[in-house]
Amino acid sequence: MTAEFERSGLTIHRARFADIDRQAAQLSGYDQIYRQLSRGAFDGSFTTVEGGQGAGIYVETVNQAIEQFSSVPEGQTSLVFLCGDQPSARFGARAFSPGTAMLLGSGAEIDFQSKPGTHVCVVTLGEESMRQSGEASALRPTARGETRLIDNAAATGRLVQTVSALLQCALLAAGVSIEVFDGDSFTAEVAAIMAAMTGLAGAGLADRLPSLDRRAALFRQARDMIQETLDTVSVSYLQRRMDVSRRTLEYAFQEAAGMSPHAYIAAVRLDAVRRALKSSDDSIGDIAARHGIWHLGRLAGQFREAFGTLPSEMRRCTPL
Repeated sequence: MTAEFERSGLTIHRARFADIDRQAAQLSGYDQIYRQLSRGAFDGSFTTVEGGQGAGIYVETVNQAIEQFSSVPEGQTSLVFLCGDQPSARFGARAFSPGTAMLLGSGAEIDFQSKPGTHVCVVTLGEESMRQSGEASALRPTARGETRLIDNAAATGRLVQTVSALLQCALLAAGVSIEVFDGDSFTAEVAAIMAAMTGLAGAGLADRLPSLDRRAALFRQARDMIQETLDTVSVSYLQRRMDVSRRTLEYAFQEAAGMSPHAYIAAVRLDAVRRALKSSDDSIGDIAARHGIWHLGRLAGQFREAFGTLPSEMRRCTPL
């Protein structure tokens, strides 16, 4: 299902996706990479509403556990929050739950892990528009590369309600012939939202992202090692390199990723094979070997369990 509308500077796009990488590409300018950790065919949806001056609202749902990596484009400020009653997510290996929001300056790193059923919203605005909307109250965009945590259930609740109403207005405008809502109106509303949330930071009600605790830091370190040595990495290798016990490693992965180190390595390997199949015409065997999967006879079953399709079928459906 895909629907797209344009009206007086307002662009609206709504679609469902069975391809995780096509959904990842919907957030323009963020160069997102998605990594699927849970098993099963992917099913997601993405709604985009964009006006002028970098104003945008992007709402996404996913049915799998996904690691998302990206960064805020230059010249933009972004606000990330969860919509409604749903599972808590992870932001930079820290708990991220409904009732909290992240305010990010341009260039800030987004390291986000969503669970099945996650419903996340991103609001963006160009920094020049942020400056203009904040001149009267001396508000300024969030500093470059900075992430602020807004842990205020009342303010975030109002944010969710305001954004939901704004989306409804935009979708209504797309379905009628009278231009009751245009790009300028949308941009002004987004600017007001960002000014209000940035005002919390100015009032000392938004904190800099706290440091990682020991387990979260261990997970991040291990994850980097896994990515660097994906063809040979093992749990025992991580133990030796990090000088930690298997139990310590298990606790760190369970808390940060909801799975064991062994299961995480297996999921990352399969996802790397999935992405390589879509970008390379090398043989399936060569691709699997490059990512540490040597039992080719088992690959088809593991791949189908992970993604709901065979490696050969995914390749046939993907233009190189």
